[in-house]
Amino acid sequence: MPVAVRLSLVLVLVIALMSLMIFSLQGNTDVHENTKVFAQEPVSEGSTAVFPPMRAPTPSGTYIVEVDWQPEMAGIEGDTVFLVKFLDGSDAPLTPPSVVNYDFRLTGQDLAPIKAFFGQETEDDGIGRPLIVQFENGGPMEITVTIHSVGSLSSADSLRVDESVAFNMTVVPEFPISALLLVTAGLTAAVILINRVQHHLFMNAR
Repeated sequence: MPVAVRLSLVLVLVIALMSLMIFSLQGNTDVHENTKVFAQEPVSEGSTAVFPPMRAPTPSGTYIVEVDWQPEMAGIEGDTVFLVKFLDGSDAPLTPPSVVNYDFRLTGQDLAPIKAFFGQETEDDGIGRPLIVQFENGGPMEITVTIHSVGSLSSADSLRVDESVAFNMTVVPEFPISALLLVTAGLTAAVILINRVQHHLFMNAR
């Protein structure tokens, strides 16, 4: 078999092995490098939002829950700040004083708890305080916001609600640094092989 053909076959083999290794690394959901968060359709009906902020009505339609977070693509080495806002059923801001008592829960695909903030209270305009979360693993997750009451700070003047709204979200591992290094090494080897093939063809043509 001519040398040029053998070198070409080696080049193809190197590229194939490199692609296989990259695919394997991308499929590893345990990679803890720059995890990204993406929103998906809300579980509750009545909302078309697919990226944060996400909105969905409570089952009775009395209130609308809005969930936002920053940054939109969150890394596990930093904090993801969630913000929860409550509106009335007509999508208008709540009329003060409208302090909302609520729970905010994050669960994994197997419903295992990830983070929970119980007994949260908004300002009197229905806007919650920042909730900080650090993600450690990727995969499908669910946000559940449960409204317990809406009204003034006095429990006697509050309207009992007890309704929940749930949203789906996915934490996706970003392209790992190890895969980037592998690509660089593979491309370097490919360039060397191509140069050798070209040199061999040039020498045989003389």
